[in-house]
Amino acid sequence: MINQKFIAVCLILVLTGSIYAQQKIKTEANADIIEYTNKDGLPTTNISNMVQTNDGYLWISGIEGTYRFNGYEFEEIGKKYGVPEMQDIYYDSLKNQLFLASPKKFIIFDGEHYNVFGAKEGYKLNGLDGQVVSFIRSDKKGNVWIGSFTPFIDKEFNGGLTKYSNGKFTVYDSTSFPLHNATGFIETPYGDLIFVSTGKNTSTGEGAYIALYKNNRFQIIDQTTGFDLQNAAQGDNELTTSIDKDGNTWIAFGGVRLVGDEVSIRNSGVLMYDGYKFHEYPGLENILQNKYGISSVFYSKERDKIYATAFIPDTRIFNPSNETIFEFQNG
Repeated sequence: MINQKFIAVCLILVLTGSIYAQQKIKTEANADIIEYTNKDGLPTTNISNMVQTNDGYLWISGIEGTYRFNGYEFEEIGKKYGVPEMQDIYYDSLKNQLFLASPKKFIIFDGEHYNVFGAKEGYKLNGLDGQVVSFIRSDKKGNVWIGSFTPFIDKEFNGGLTKYSNGKFTVYDSTSFPLHNATGFIETPYGDLIFVSTGKNTSTGEGAYIALYKNNRFQIIDQTTGFDLQNAAQGDNELTTSIDKDGNTWIAFGGVRLVGDEVSIRNSGVLMYDGYKFHEYPGLENILQNKYGISSVFYSKERDKIYATAFIPDTRIFNPSNETIFEFQNG
């Protein structure tokens, strides 16, 4: 076991591997940033998610396996506990339960024992073969949601959504929940869930939309309900919030990127959900002009203001043109 305070180690995952020895970098705050590569024992660079459990372990999950890091070395936990290759992890710190998911298996692990669910136990993902688990998370009611998508295929209903609740699985298919390629959800203060879709074609995101889950029913929010925004962006709720003091949930939409002779963006903007209905406010369309996309929207408690950040599609990671922030004023 390692100390609870073991949170300063940052895994910098070098996708191409490194020929250099393990490097340690000191930050201005005198914290250590340690780089781990395959040469230093990092077992995989194809990583989907990483969580830290209450005992201090870092859990790493990917399509090549599930691993645990104690601050010194990596352990392939699957060999010890019989956990197969998983694609995503979620940790409930209050219950001290680790949830793992792949297209074939769903596992609950309490640190010593694991329960494995497969097709015989009712677990499956709706959609085509070749799916990848996009997320696994629980809501405040204790339901665990598993979403999936099928990369680079434009087919009907090629992504799935499965709910685990009270020991039972509910698989939502194309007739009860026509969401293509579910990639996550936002939970509002009212207990409603807003699920995010990347559309039928994950390579373009065209036709992406969101779906409101309210009173155990789904409602698609798209052109049929008066909103044509696409590709919702989900922020990290541990770092920032998009819910204001009145309980309104603000959602950013990056839009569809069209690459031809020049790059342009369409269907980008911001929606607000007040617990009853969605609202779209004027002002952004005249500024975006198919050039900018909205990458995030967040609420500043200190200023009691809503802000949105914009981006320009570019091959560079840091584009000097991405310097615009919008402030919401007077509706």
